[in-house]
Amino acid sequence: MDNNIGQNKVVIGTIFWFVLALIAGASGLTLQMAPPLPQIVLFGLVLLLFSLFWLSRSFRQWILRVDIRLLVGVHLTRFVGFNF
Repeated sequence: MDNNIGQNKVVIGTIFWFVLALIAGASGLTLQMAPPLPQIVLFGLVLLLFSLFWLSRSFRQWILRVDIRLLVGVHLTRFVGFNF
């Protein structure tokens, strides 16, 4: 797989994740989640990521080829947004 295609998938996935989070926040869905549900959702997502990494060779190869600067850049936007 071309590395540029892999980077594009990260960008598209990030945009998709942002839109889902925006919809969940705007609809009030996140306000209705009482503990421990947010922690369970987070744990489930992390477990899914690790499971895919260890069980799927193609997913693991793709993850290892992703430019780490792109992933860090996505999280930097969260910290910049926090300061405003």
